[in-house]
Formats: sequence, structure tokens, C-alpha cells
Amino acid sequence: MAAKKPLPEIWLERGLFASRWLMAPFYVGLVVALAALVVIFFEELLHDVPLLFAPGAKPEDAILMALSLIDLSLAANLMLIVTFSGYENFVSRIDVHEHEDRPDWMGTVDFSGLKMKLIASIVAISAIALLKAFMNAAEPETTIDPAAQTRPPLACRHSHHLRGLGRAARSDGFHRRPEREALMRRIAIGLLLLVIGLAPFPASAAAPTATVTKVAPLTGPTAPGDMRTPDICGTDLGIMAETADRLYFAFGDTFGYAGKTCPRFGPDWRSNVLAHTADKDPSDGIRMYGWLTDPKTGRARAVTEGKHQAAFAGEQTRIPTAMIAVGDNLYLHFMSVHGFAPRGGVWDCNFSRFTASTDGGETWTEAKADFGDAKSNFDMLALAAAPEDGDGYVYVIGTQCGRFGPARAARVKPADILNPAAWCYFDGHDWVAGQAKAVDVMPPPIGEGSLAWNEGLKRWMFTSLDEGAAAIELRLAPNPEGPWSAPVTLARAADFPALYGAFLTPAFIAPDGMSFYFVMSQFGPYNTFIMQAVLHGTP
Repeated sequence: MAAKKPLPEIWLERGLFASRWLMAPFYVGLVVALAALVVIFFEELLHDVPLLFAPGAKPEDAILMALSLIDLSLAANLMLIVTFSGYENFVSRIDVHEHEDRPDWMGTVDFSGLKMKLIASIVAISAIALLKAFMNAAEPETTIDPAAQTRPPLACRHSHHLRGLGRAARSDGFHRRPEREALMRRIAIGLLLLVIGLAPFPASAAAPTATVTKVAPLTGPTAPGDMRTPDICGTDLGIMAETADRLYFAFGDTFGYAGKTCPRFGPDWRSNVLAHTADKDPSDGIRMYGWLTDPKTGRARAVTEGKHQAAFAGEQTRIPTAMIAVGDNLYLHFMSVHGFAPRGGVWDCNFSRFTASTDGGETWTEAKADFGDAKSNFDMLALAAAPEDGDGYVYVIGTQCGRFGPARAARVKPADILNPAAWCYFDGHDWVAGQAKAVDVMPPPIGEGSLAWNEGLKRWMFTSLDEGAAAIELRLAPNPEGPWSAPVTLARAADFPALYGAFLTPAFIAPDGMSFYFVMSQFGPYNTFIMQAVLHGTP
């Protein structure tokens, strides 16, 4: 249980959190500026259209009018993106999920994506302004009676931020030949295409979005099947492994019933428990068929029990982080937790290790060697086998204990899973020996993760919790070492409070890859749930 914070610290943190509302007036001001742009847009349109039909109007006049209007439209688009995304990233969610006109990108543009969109929009606006400036510079001078001139020709006018530049370009007194004018236009168009082509439009702009629904409880008093006999009142995680006829689930710290009631963090604490089922259809929930039990009591027992010592005094518990089936053999990876800190998402480890079963999970043999030490970036793993037509390796995405580190990649042949010396790690160029040589393949913060091959999309999937964003996120990649896509938000704590964990298995992925089920935990009810995600757009 987390230690209670001092009252001044609680009020300070609440005050700091409430200070985000100081940003709200900035976004209101942007809405006012957007309205001003609308007025300017129609002022330009109403003034320029009649000039197109005046005697002496040229095709260039229409082009420059279009460029001016596009310029204003891009600026308005940019202001709208900054307003919506900035407000949602820094102030509060805009709760219009059910509105039929809600843009798909709302809620998916994070701070990094917002910066990239800002850069790309500024580049595009600058490119258009550059083209207009060149076209005005290429305009041959003509003699105009000042007394008869009531307004400059359309080809000499610019949107407000470039009118001074246009006047300077026209006053240089340089008379150009027609061929020089044509050359200048070609240069201007070429520069526009070059700048737009080089603009860093982010991958996240085309990233898919997802809708997620809660299907059914997987564990606890309202779950399908008998939870009383194995004494499963509250638990978390739900890491999965598949054999031909079974689906296995490894759960974390588990607590039992207190008589007829199911209290949160009740009696009968077990560091982990294991269940199995033949039910691989999650559309209506999953019913457990059996548990690893104590033959004397019938209660679910731990695969490897922790010492349950006080936090940071030894070993507080042992938590499973990954599981995989190779043939009929099961391999479970767990971390020995030194202690959970009061701050959410922070804990220390003593070591991590594998344990294996060759009889369907009935008996387990713990590896003699640790897989990771207290500071390893591979104390928490996400395990998955390559597809059937792949290279035959078992792949890992590893993170350090807690939820704030980066992710790194490793692989091994299935026969050598229990031999730490046989593992290879991605160093940015190749697979090499030594954990210390592994490089980041995903930036922090990465929490508990899960890895699976999506046959429909021909992509690897990785799900994890972003503690800072309070959201479960999905990334896609052609290879386990990347490059990994920008994160796609699957579920938010605003919709599913105190959410964490998002565990995948191939049987839960639709043939086309565009929908899948996963297991999610919620710390409030302290239980696990079957969730369904549907992707929209092009991954």
C-alpha cells in the first residue's frame, strides 16, 4: 500500500495541477484570432474577385489570389490544430467523443506530434509566401498614371505579412525580359516543391486512431466462471501464452475473499497465480477452465512465491512480466520486486529470472541464473515468437523496473531461452552479445509491455502504459527492433480510471489485423478486464 503523503504536499500538487487552467485564456485568444482571420479571408475574396474581371487582368492574378487565400487557410488550420491539441494536451480533454463531426485526429496528436505539425505548417505557409514574392519580383514593370491608380494591381498585392516585401521587389527599377520572367517563375515553383517536399511532415499525421470498449471482467467476483474456489477476489496483469489447445494467463499479486465479501487487497496474498482455458473467443468474455492450485486446499497457488517482506527491506513480491509457449513448454519471466515507492509507477527490483514448465504448467523449475540484475533494462519483458514463416527467433522488448524507462530489443533461439549467455541484443546496427550494448528502440516512458505479431497487418504490435499521459498506447513496426511508429492511444485513464497493462496474444487478433482484444487492469477495482480495440485509418 502506498504511504500517505503530507497534507502540504497534497495541496501543493493539487495547486500545481490546477495551474494548467492558466493556459485556457491562450486558447480562447486563438479562437478570437481565428475569427479575425475569417474576416480577413472574406475581405480579400470580395476585393480580389472583381479585379479578375477588370480589363488587363492576367492569369497570374488568379494564381496569386488563390495563393493568398490558401495562405490564410493554412494559418487558420494551424490555429485550429494548436487550439484543440494544445487544450487537450495541457488543460483538459474535450468530451465530444460521441459527436458525429468530431475529427479523427482529436485526442491523437501528442506534444511531439503538435510540434511537428507546427513546423510543417509554417514551412508550407513560408513556401507559398516565397512563391508569391518571386512571382511579384518576376512581374515586368509598366508605366501607370499615378492619378488614375486607385489600388495596386492584384499581382502586386500580398497577404498582410508580405506586402512590404512585395513593394520592395517592385521598386528596384529592374526591367526584365520575357524569358527572364519565365525563368523566375520556374525557379519559384521549383523552390515551392522543394521546400514542401523537404518539410518534416510527421508519421503521426497519418497514424491510425482506435476506439476501445470494455467487453467483460476476466477475474474477480463478476467474472464468468468460478472465482470462489481458487479464491480470486482481486488480481491484475493477465499475461498470456498460447499452445495448440490452451490459453494460459499469468496474474500478479492476488488476494482472496473475506468470508462472503470481496474486499480490495483482502486476505490470502499470493505474489502470482496461473490459470488456463480452452476458450479462445474473447467476444463474450473468457471463462477459466482451471488454475495452478494447492492440492490440499484447492486454492490457486503461486508459480514462484515472493517473500512478502516490507518494501525496500528485501523482497516485497515476485511479479510475472512475460510468458511464452514453445511447443508444450511454458516459459515465465518474473521480477523480484525490492519495493514499490509511494509515487505511482516507481519500483525497484532485486533481479529478474525465468522459470519453466514442461507439463502444462503443473510444475515449474526456476532457472539458476538471473536474466537481469537490479539495474538491467531487461527486468521487465514482452516476449513473442517470430511468425511461422519468420526467422525462428523468440523476440523481446525489455524495460527497466518501473514505468519511466526506454525500451530495448533482444532475441534468442527458442531452445536457449533459459541460457542468458545465448541472448543477443540490438545495438542499433546488428544483434550482439551483452545487455549493456543494447540501444533504445522506443523512447521513455514505457511501462508494462506486450509484444505480438499481427499477421493481418504484417506488423509487430507493442502495447504499453504511458504513465505521464495516463494512457495505454499501441505502436507498430516491421521488425521488433523498429522503426516503431508514433504511439496510438488505445485507452485513457479519463475513461478507465487507474488503468495499466495491455496484454496481447495472437488468438485475440482479427484476421485483417484491424481489430483485436487485450487484457487490461484497473487499480481501483483491482481486477482485469477483456477489452476490444478497433483501428481506424491506415496503419
